[in-house]
Amino acid sequence: MNQSWLQSYGRVRMLFWIRHSTAQKLLARAGSKFRGRVSVQAETCTESRLLVGSSLHDDATSDVLGAGADLLLHEPKDFYPEATKTTQFALVQIDPREKPVEHIDYFEYVIRTLFILKSRPLHEAISILGPGASQDLIPKITDAALLERAPTEMTVEDFATVTRVFAMWPFKPDILHDFYDDDMAPS
Repeated sequence: MNQSWLQSYGRVRMLFWIRHSTAQKLLARAGSKFRGRVSVQAETCTESRLLVGSSLHDDATSDVLGAGADLLLHEPKDFYPEATKTTQFALVQIDPREKPVEHIDYFEYVIRTLFILKSRPLHEAISILGPGASQDLIPKITDAALLERAPTEMTVEDFATVTRVFAMWPFKPDILHDFYDDDMAPS
């Protein structure tokens, strides 16, 4: 586990006031239209929850954020300048997990790549993982329902399943991360 910065002191609980729109992206659950790479990463590495939301938000947003009955609401006048519909804030609690998923580098590559085709079913999107991925990986995924889910509908466990299959694939790409090296730049 990465023990850099604040986490060098152990698993440190963090509380952040963030924009409501950022909280939607960070805490979106599987099946939400706000679900993306960031929400999967957050769900994988942390136990996060919404503590305080805005009284301006709707019930659908509470469902997206996984907010329970104990959610506190703040009023627009609680902030200066007064919050508007476009400047809502949320208090989010973030607790790092003890153990993230296996093959974290492969996991990161899989979620980053699959979210390029986030609305396509996995059986279509999986080909973007590398040449021959659909022919080699689909037969190894035994859950037919998983193959029909789009990345926005997939849980962390679903991504972990795809990652395990990808990690065992002998033809996976060697370079998983984009990088820029000054030495490679044209002069």
